[in-house]
Amino acid sequence: MATPALDPDIVTREILTALRGTEAQIHLSRRLGYTFNQVYRWESGQTRMPWGIYLRLAALKGADVKTALWCLIDYRGSAEDTAAITRALVRDMPLLEASQKSGHSRFQIGRWLSGNSEPSLRCVIAMILSLSSRYLEVLSAMVPNAKLPSLTPLLLRRDRQLSVSYDFPFAPALIGWLQMRRYADVEGPSDTWLAERLGLDQATVQQALVALTEAEIIRPSPTVPGKYDFSGAMSIASGRDRRRFMHNAAYWFEKAAATARRIRSSKHKSTFAYLSLPVTTATRRAIIQKAATFFEEVKSLAEASPLEEADEVLLLNFALLSTDENPADFQEVADDPFFR
Repeated sequence: MATPALDPDIVTREILTALRGTEAQIHLSRRLGYTFNQVYRWESGQTRMPWGIYLRLAALKGADVKTALWCLIDYRGSAEDTAAITRALVRDMPLLEASQKSGHSRFQIGRWLSGNSEPSLRCVIAMILSLSSRYLEVLSAMVPNAKLPSLTPLLLRRDRQLSVSYDFPFAPALIGWLQMRRYADVEGPSDTWLAERLGLDQATVQQALVALTEAEIIRPSPTVPGKYDFSGAMSIASGRDRRRFMHNAAYWFEKAAATARRIRSSKHKSTFAYLSLPVTTATRRAIIQKAATFFEEVKSLAEASPLEEADEVLLLNFALLSTDENPADFQEVADDPFFR
């Protein structure tokens, strides 16, 4: 989740200052319909900007708030619908827990969820920082990264992590093994043990361990030489970088295909299935929404499983690929006895 080192008041002021740019505060205030320097009061923290006014400011400055909010899993709603935004952030979290994490009372959050009141920009930022694991992606999309000084160290760390995920696409699986009870039972240097579990050569695994250490994702164990401890969440949300995304996707598609080829009997623990479906564009979009919900449910199940008791790593791959096939020819292929 979000780090408490980020102050929502500071981040909010940085967002407002970045959006204003070189325009005078009084001039921007008048463009927003005020006869006095209201922008100064917002930027100085004397008053809090309502979310609706923030959307007007963002529109004036050409900032795409809706795209930024799309970084929140399962949220494709309107930027004006603060109740839906709040639901996307709180999800199924108990109100008491959401209150403790965000610093807002249960009464406040309840009113936002019901749509009876609108949170300020600062309140939305505070919820994003405390309730969303994708806070960096959301805030980075709201304004240019370089204009938010408080995010700079975290953005640099994220870039290092994304570089690791590009250079070593198996890094998430490696991190998974490092957190397992079976790894804790390994005595002495663990490079060979990890290489055997991943089906890779030892030199490649050693290079990945060095890269993960430099990216501050893992750290050498202070008690056992040659072993490592997990030090923080790894960002592999490379969807905003299409080159990295396609590289990682190709790697895991190949892994999934190799696993499917190894299946020889019903006793194999892997499950592999596929469907070929002629659909409309609207249906494809609806399927993507379903897939996002499915992935979140699977992640919730995995997070509820005690990590210290884990004894295997699962690869869950969802590939929705649009082919060059003509839908009109689909029935002819489907009727072929080979596919029955």
